[in-house]
Amino acid sequence: MRNFIKVFKLSSVIFISFFTAQVAAQIVPDTGPPVDSLFNPFPETGAWFANDGSNTGFFLEFVNRQVGGAYFGSDSEGNNVWLTFAGSLEPLNEELGPDFEPGWTLTANLNQASDTGCILDCPPGLPPAAPTSNTVGEIAFTFIGRNTGQFSIDGSDSVDIIPLFFGVSAAANNPDEPLEFLPELQGTWVIAEGSPTAIGDNFARPSATNLGQSSAVIDIGLQQVTPLNNGNAFLQVTTPITGSTDQLFNGAEINCLFSSLGDDPDNQSPDCAISGPNIPAASGIGLPFEFISDVRFIGLMPTGDDDLVVRFEAFRLAVD
Repeated sequence: MRNFIKVFKLSSVIFISFFTAQVAAQIVPDTGPPVDSLFNPFPETGAWFANDGSNTGFFLEFVNRQVGGAYFGSDSEGNNVWLTFAGSLEPLNEELGPDFEPGWTLTANLNQASDTGCILDCPPGLPPAAPTSNTVGEIAFTFIGRNTGQFSIDGSDSVDIIPLFFGVSAAANNPDEPLEFLPELQGTWVIAEGSPTAIGDNFARPSATNLGQSSAVIDIGLQQVTPLNNGNAFLQVTTPITGSTDQLFNGAEINCLFSSLGDDPDNQSPDCAISGPNIPAASGIGLPFEFISDVRFIGLMPTGDDDLVVRFEAFRLAVD
C-alpha cells in the first residue's frame, strides 16, 4: 500500500499571505443558477501550489461561485511577481443526470499592479502611492472536486494544482503526541468513487470521467484508541463507519497503525486504511496520511493491476 501512498508525497512551498483590494474590485455578481453542492462541491479556499516543481502557486478565495485569487512566482530575472484575478465559476454541467460530470471552470484576466505602496525598508516621509493595474494575460482553471485542478495561461499547456493543507500535511507523527495530526472524523460524509485510474505524475488530478462514478453518504463514529506493544507498532486508532447508503462501506472501519521505524519521516507516517467485509481489496482502501483532515480525505484502492487504482474522495457535510 505504501507504493500507492507515495504517489501523493508532495513538495512543500513556503509563502506569505497576500490579497489586495484589486481582487474585491474585480468580483462580479453571482448570477448563475444553483448546482447541487452535494454532487459538485466548490473547491477549497486557501493556498494551492503548482505540482510541477516550479515553487509557484495561488491563494484562492471561493464564496459560492465567486472567486478572488492571487498568483505568485517570478519573472525571467528572478524578481517576485504577484498577479491578481477574479470571476465566477461555471459548472461543467448545469443539471444533474446520468452523464453528469462534477467540476467547475473559471476564465479571468490576470492583472499586475505597479507603483504600489512601500512595505519594506521604506524611507521616512515617503508619500502615499498611486498604484496602477494592467492586464497582462488570461488564466483558465478547471477544478474537479474540492482539491484537484489545473490551470493554463494564454492557452499554454495545463499544469496540475493541489491545495497545501496547513497543519495537516505532516508526514511524520509526533512520537510524544501521536494523535496530533490525526483529526476526529466523527460525522456525516459524502464519499465519491472513481473508475480505475492509471498511476502517474498527473494522477493527483483525476479526469472528469474518472471521478463521481458513484457516491455514498456515510456516518463515521468516534475514534477508539488502543495502545499496542507489538514490535514497532505502539498505537492503533480505529474509527467505525456506523452507517452507509452503499453496501461497500457497511461494517467497515478506518484503521490507523502508528509505528516507530527510525528517523525516516516516510517510515514514521502512520499506515491508514478503510477495511471491511465488502471491500474487495485485501489491503483495503489506503488513506494517505497527508490527505486526512477534518473536512476531507482521499483513498486509493488496488485493483489487481499494478498500474491501476480506484480513487475515492470524501468530504464532510455541513462543513465548508
